[in-house]
Amino acid sequence: MVGMRNSQLRRGGTAGALLLVLAVAAAGCRNRLPVAPPEEIRPDRFDDRGIVPLPAGQWSGYTDQRQHTFWRNGEDNDPCLSRDGTRLLFSSTAHSPVSSIYLRPLDGRATRQLTTGIHNDMYPELDPTGTRVAFASQRTGNWDIFVVEIDNPNTAWQVTQSPGDDIHPTWSPDGRRLAYCSRARDEDWQIWVVDLKSHGFTNLGPGMYPDW
Repeated sequence: MVGMRNSQLRRGGTAGALLLVLAVAAAGCRNRLPVAPPEEIRPDRFDDRGIVPLPAGQWSGYTDQRQHTFWRNGEDNDPCLSRDGTRLLFSSTAHSPVSSIYLRPLDGRATRQLTTGIHNDMYPELDPTGTRVAFASQRTGNWDIFVVEIDNPNTAWQVTQSPGDDIHPTWSPDGRRLAYCSRARDEDWQIWVVDLKSHGFTNLGPGMYPDW
């Protein structure tokens, strides 16, 4: 069943040298993790372990807070944890004025850049098998959904070709479908589902930020 996320907060950093902190809970979310609001993540708030205290309320239940990116330039956004909890996907402007997709293990610092170019790539999500990444990109002029294989990142294939903007893909548990939100010009956001084998599209009605 496709639902909608309660929170629309997605950015995890401040301008300049971004410090991305993930709140890694033992139970964990299936994919995207909550991050502290941008105004709460300031370099002067980190202790010598790279941990920043989260504000009271909805963030206070997360006790295992660790810094996972360390670049001095750009911003790191859209953190997405693999379903087995071992890898982290995110978008970053660390090496370019536009955003690219990166992958790194949680237990190390070896970061792999999956996409490059003069376009923005954002909203990555790893499929259930851990071999494909769905993401939104502006490489066609507007935002469309693309899929790239981790072992062959130079061959991204385009999933949507709508005249509006398609963002925030999320995989079905069997990896056969993607849900995403789409908006044509001057219209409300709608949630769509695409079958990757039959290329059939289904409109689920108004909504944003689907979560399978």
